[in-house]
Amino acid sequence: MFSHTRPARPGDYCVLLAADAGEPRLRERLARLQRRCGGRAVEPVHLTCQRFVAPPEALEEYLSLIRPIVLACARISVEATSLVKWQAPGRHERNLRWGIALTAPLRAFAAMTERVLVAAGGVPLYASGWLPSLVTALEGIDDISYDPNQLTTETFPFELFEAQRVLVTRIAGDNEYALEQELVLGS
Repeated sequence: MFSHTRPARPGDYCVLLAADAGEPRLRERLARLQRRCGGRAVEPVHLTCQRFVAPPEALEEYLSLIRPIVLACARISVEATSLVKWQAPGRHERNLRWGIALTAPLRAFAAMTERVLVAAGGVPLYASGWLPSLVTALEGIDDISYDPNQLTTETFPFELFEAQRVLVTRIAGDNEYALEQELVLGS
């Protein structure tokens, strides 16, 4: 179920669990998929845990509250369970995304993010308790008519990446994002 209050728009903020950009296994996976499907690799590969709106003072409060929690948090494993072709409603571009396992650590992190956001005066745009279950690998892929799960030689499930960073970004425009804060899990 896709559960948010409205489509994303400029000015919205996002909380991302991100992979290390230099992680060799992830880069190899992306390169193999890109050779087969075309498109553009998403950098950084990430899971969006929450999208929200907040006035500047609420954003500053949120960042001050979440910083010590993230610094005390262990890194979080993100496990791939499938590959899926995906096209956003009303858009022409096709994407290739990994389906992921919604594990207890992911759910706990998303719930904590939501609680801190509300306490700071922000407004979550994802329904309470909802967490996306897809991570984009490639955007603008060629039209592929075969089973996307045949694109990998790996057996599902497997560790897609270990989330090491939390990024808070602001949507600046169509496929344009501004980094507001970067925090390292467990540092």
